[in-house]
Amino acid sequence: MKNLFISPNSTIKEALKKFNEIGEKVLIVVDKNNHLLGTITDGDIRRYILNTGTIEGNIENIYNKNPKFIYSDDSKEKAKQIMLENKVEILPVIDNQKRVVDYIVWIDLFEDKFEYYEPKGKIDISVVIMAGGKGTRLDSFTKVLPKPLLPVKDKTIVEHIIDSFKKFGVL
Repeated sequence: MKNLFISPNSTIKEALKKFNEIGEKVLIVVDKNNHLLGTITDGDIRRYILNTGTIEGNIENIYNKNPKFIYSDDSKEKAKQIMLENKVEILPVIDNQKRVVDYIVWIDLFEDKFEYYEPKGKIDISVVIMAGGKGTRLDSFTKVLPKPLLPVKDKTIVEHIIDSFKKFGVL
């Protein structure tokens, strides 16, 4: 659980490294006694960098100081309601002293709601794959290959897209 925790004195670079390590989009900001101070998202940092033009500094003035949370004795239904109403992906769980004792991740509450579609046959519709654009975000790669032909594991991006359509009975 502590891998989601970050200190308000942490640098922006440390936060970015932590996002990269844990693969989540939210970190829980705590003091040295694990009291909840706030949350910070990768979007918070992105907006800060775009507004200031720098990656220097710490997260103290970036993180959300009024995060959504639940108490340890609250129900799962309350957690679901808060997550749905506020569109939060991670919800800290605190005790009566505001110490973070756990957290709830969106997928833990809602994964049973997702059903994977099994096609019952072919669907007779046309498909258009939009594959235009300059590919500037992947500039170092797209100078060599167009984005649809970039490899991801053992297939190109466009092959992954085609395979997704096939799973749904299209193509």
